Amino acid sequence: MAPAANRAPKDAKRWETFLAFATSLEKALRDAVDTVPLLADTLHEHLEGIPLLSTSAFANKTRDLDERGTRLWNLAVKLKDDAKAARALALVRAFATLLLDCAQWTAVAAVASPTRQHYKSKASPDARADDIRVMKTALKASKCCLGAANHCFPHLPLLPSLTSTDQRQLSIAERIVERAAFYEQRLRKYLQAGDAQDLGSSVRRMSTEYCVLRITLAWRQERLDLAELWLANMDSEGSALKLYMAEQLADTLFEIGRDQMTKGCYKSALQWLDRAHDILAIQNPEDLSTEASEVRSCIMHTTIRVLLKARDEESISRAWNICHEIEGETTNKVVFWLLKLELLAVDQSAAQDYYEVLDGVVRHIHLSDANLAMILHHVHELRRRNARLAHAVLVVLLSERVLVMGEMAWVERTLITIVWNCTTSPELGAVTDSLDELLGIVVAKTDSALSTAATHAAQILMVKRIEALYNQADYDQADMWCRIALHDVFRGSGTSNVGKLQRLLFLEAVETNHVDE
Repeated sequence: MAPAANRAPKDAKRWETFLAFATSLEKALRDAVDTVPLLADTLHEHLEGIPLLSTSAFANKTRDLDERGTRLWNLAVKLKDDAKAARALALVRAFATLLLDCAQWTAVAAVASPTRQHYKSKASPDARADDIRVMKTALKASKCCLGAANHCFPHLPLLPSLTSTDQRQLSIAERIVERAAFYEQRLRKYLQAGDAQDLGSSVRRMSTEYCVLRITLAWRQERLDLAELWLANMDSEGSALKLYMAEQLADTLFEIGRDQMTKGCYKSALQWLDRAHDILAIQNPEDLSTEASEVRSCIMHTTIRVLLKARDEESISRAWNICHEIEGETTNKVVFWLLKLELLAVDQSAAQDYYEVLDGVVRHIHLSDANLAMILHHVHELRRRNARLAHAVLVVLLSERVLVMGEMAWVERTLITIVWNCTTSPELGAVTDSLDELLGIVVAKTDSALSTAATHAAQILMVKRIEALYNQADYDQADMWCRIALHDVFRGSGTSNVGKLQRLLFLEAVETNHVDE
């Protein structure tokens, strides 16, 4: 180890560089916030290389560090709504937290080994207040870094993959959490020594929040074994969670469960979802916040989807029980119907129930590209059971919802699905009359023809049907389908398609001796 005399100038220089960057960072936050995102890499370098050893000069900078840290923190909070700078602002909070942490050290007690760092030991009111302040900032900074690690600030969403930048962000979050660990232990010792009984509830709340952060960090690092240990540690303390922390913990466990579901780890997902549900289940439903009530609903919905993946009798039975529980609680019938559709999709025999629920969804759901795709998916599922019922749903969808909205892309997609169902489902029989009437409604409501692409797709389906009928010598039905294919709504058809249909009409006329017609 280098002698202290030789080490001191190097440490002093490191501190000068460090403080110079802190000054430039504060100026950027005040004067040119647009440049803050550009400082992310530099912030990472300083956070990863922040001097953790004190020099004799450090004793004179304790107050300066505290003031700098406070100013940087306040500036980051002020700019928190700037989405473009979210990741960099999370790093600014981390940087400010480490400044405040450094300010808590005493130059006299600091020694070379990080494992032997000594802080103010006297539990004076000022020391306790400083510890609590740094603990609070460490918890908030950790949350921000964890949120920014997945490009979503400040919430903690699913984490499908981590970039190298995300990994660096998690590394910073881990470092801040480790500093929070020191203060959490120190505050606990205050309570045990009877030095801070007046702060008991505040300290216990921060300890719980710290454990939740540990669980979140372990999950983000794909260490669910550590998350299990931290959750078990919370359970072993035996103290009931305050409502706010219960909601926060349930939300975290739900995200873990949902993440496991997306990865195909259904058994693990069910365990985490059940834990999240159990935490909220013991709370008074009337006391839950709006956000917590939504999380509880999401937990139940996700649990049903996980159970459906198993497809065994016990899982399906439990899924139905949860579905009935939701039915008794929710005032949003569409949400319940959507869940019920997923359950009915597993039961191949429930065609009538499937139709009734899907019909309700079609009539009441807000239409969007995603919802239309979902409806058509369930139409395909219903068609496997009963094509007639599927046709009835499609007619309602087109005539009562899609045409009213006037979105031609939706009209075309729905109409092509109707043509597909009619031309590929023998059990539908003669539907040409009702289809001709439906096409007339489309023309009247839209006052336009289908696009060339949509017309081509529909006519290909109809030509296949016509040729099959012609080969079966069912010339009357073939003639009707030809006339449907030449309907005015398909006037965007190319000349080759029109010519092919006209030749088919002529061949059918020859076969039926109706050439003059």
